Amino acid sequence: MNNLKMILKLFFCVLVSASLAACNTLVESRIRDRLADVQEKQDALLSSEKMHVFLLGTGGPMPNETRDNSGVAVIAGGIFILVDVGPGVVNNMNLSGLPAGKISALFLTHYHSDHISDMGELDFMTWARGELALQIPISDERANEYLMTIQNEENGIKGEMR
Repeated sequence: MNNLKMILKLFFCVLVSASLAACNTLVESRIRDRLADVQEKQDALLSSEKMHVFLLGTGGPMPNETRDNSGVAVIAGGIFILVDVGPGVVNNMNLSGLPAGKISALFLTHYHSDHISDMGELDFMTWARGELALQIPISDERANEYLMTIQNEENGIKGEMR
């Protein structure tokens, strides 16, 4: 009787292992298909002759449950310009399936926190993709100097973490 129980337990373990392996393969396949679909849509967006405008954040500096802070994406003729990058904009860019790794330029209307606070998140996304640092032209030399100072400090920390 003990041998039968042991055989049944072993059979059950093998069955569960095989099921998990099949499930894992299915999940990996679905992820690959989803990524390919997203990539195809992003490529179509970048190669489109039309201008596409995405409102990524239309809120102001005061907290709002339904609107994130300032951010607009404009894609036309293979160029992707991000106008402002307030809190929540990078997340909305990802949720919208925009090709964040293909940003051509960042235009900052002014330097209030509700327009620039997601700069760190945008920089992290670039770093997470394996690039060394945010390599996006910024609209104003003063902003460049200010943000490069912050970025250099952050990169020193990141360099130690890598």
